[in-house]
Amino acid sequence: MKSRAALRHKLNKIVVQNPLDFRGIDPNCVELYIDYANAYEIISIFREEKNRAKFKIIIRYILRGEYNDDFYKKEDGAVTAMRFSGNPNSRIYCIEIQGTEPGTRKIIIMSKSYRHKNVQKNDNKIKALIKSIKEINYKCYEREEDAKKHK
Repeated sequence: MKSRAALRHKLNKIVVQNPLDFRGIDPNCVELYIDYANAYEIISIFREEKNRAKFKIIIRYILRGEYNDDFYKKEDGAVTAMRFSGNPNSRIYCIEIQGTEPGTRKIIIMSKSYRHKNVQKNDNKIKALIKSIKEINYKCYEREEDAKKHK
């Protein structure tokens, strides 16, 4: 298994900036991380002007513990996909780690991005990407300095 660093996303910032969109939702029920090595590609997808609203919708589904095939879909086992349809048709593939202890939070790590998905079903390239995500062992960090030091 490969060991990779994941940096915590400031999920509370989205909730605080959009209080009406997240009314009644506990932002502390999930910890969201980004694969440090792939952070630039992943962030570039959800920061695109046309994807910002979709990202908020996806975060709402995640915080409510729900799935919706149009926005946030289970792919294979613990691998999920944030779906940004349109032009380009992009995905952020994630791994979900369910807390095993009572009171522990679900951890979602945005692992890899895929731009220009142009097939309805998952082709061999996407299946290989999903398989590779399942083989990663993540170490989660709160601070970028710590993630940089990860070997």
